[in-house]
Amino acid sequence: SDPPDSDDAAIFRLIETLDGLVTAYHATEDVEPGEDDFEYPSRESLGGWTEPSITFQRLPPYQCVPHHEHPDQQIDLCDPVNDLSEIADDMKTVVWLAENVSENDALWDFRFGFFNHWGWHLFSVRNYLQTHLTWPDWSGGANQNTGSGV
Repeated sequence: SDPPDSDDAAIFRLIETLDGLVTAYHATEDVEPGEDDFEYPSRESLGGWTEPSITFQRLPPYQCVPHHEHPDQQIDLCDPVNDLSEIADDMKTVVWLAENVSENDALWDFRFGFFNHWGWHLFSVRNYLQTHLTWPDWSGGANQNTGSGV
């Protein structure tokens, strides 16, 4: 087993957290947003761009096919730092909505973002993180085997 402060242990905890967001999505009720008009906060008003810890900033780019492009889109490079920042920033918006607008607006935004923004980043980077730990020759990861027997 890795020491608790190792990069691999941090990546495993991140994978668990990302899986928890998916579980939370499936556990939430599909609601309609409120009818009150409001302005979404700017990224700056929510503290600016979220910067992942140095452990995750060291992760190299990975190959991906952008979901929003034409079906004939070629393989591109994705940035795990960007993926994690986008997810965290969307969650900051959800929290802001719950605190400043309504729980229904927050739930609606959380669920909408799952299919339209943060969920794409999550599944892309989640797959990469697992590959990074399991197949270092393919992704630049540190471990040949997770030791889990799976």
